[in-house]
Amino acid sequence: MGHLLRGASLLFRSPGLWPVAGAPLGLGLLGYVGLAVASFWLVVPRITEALSRWVPNGVGWATGSVAFAIVWLVLSAPVFLVLVCGLSIPAWEVLSRKVEQKVVGTVTAERVGVGVIAADGAARIMVALVGGTAALVLSFIGLAWIGALIIGLILVFDATAPACMRRQVPYWKQPGLVLRDPSFVGMWLAAAVVSYVPVLNLLAMPFFVCGGTLMVAQGRAKGDLARPEPVE
Repeated sequence: MGHLLRGASLLFRSPGLWPVAGAPLGLGLLGYVGLAVASFWLVVPRITEALSRWVPNGVGWATGSVAFAIVWLVLSAPVFLVLVCGLSIPAWEVLSRKVEQKVVGTVTAERVGVGVIAADGAARIMVALVGGTAALVLSFIGLAWIGALIIGLILVFDATAPACMRRQVPYWKQPGLVLRDPSFVGMWLAAAVVSYVPVLNLLAMPFFVCGGTLMVAQGRAKGDLARPEPVE
């Protein structure tokens, strides 16, 4: 949790970071809200029409709206996860670089092949789809807390992704670098909690990116994380 709190404090105290945090955040919110609105207008009228045989349209519309809100709340975490995973490195790279420069004084930027970058992105999206589906199923059978832990774990890996890739650490090598940090558990639990809160999960992403960057950059500098092997 320590890196996350320091990252959040740094972001609050650094107005120069706000534009680079706000740009991907705005795109994410636009996609998230746009998907919610489109889904609402696709689903609710059909529910209203199906209920029109038994109840007035107003009651059907209200019933459909409440039902949609409940389902969207359940779907919020998986939808958020896919959005974040698809944009984790390209969208948050600038913010991560600026945070590392500000705190460490230099930015580690080792060359990574295009093939590794493509494989990394594909792996993230695949894990997001599988993890999101698992979380959804667990939510419906009363085990949402396990789903939240799954999503929180994936989110921590995505928040540390930009800093890791600059060190030639793709997705499949991140566990060896990230899980050994003492602050990992706190960040993981915080990510699990916010992942199921609509909109807040997106608003919190810049803070996790800042914390994740500090976890990788400062942990590596102090020697309390394993130095990764170069990607061939």
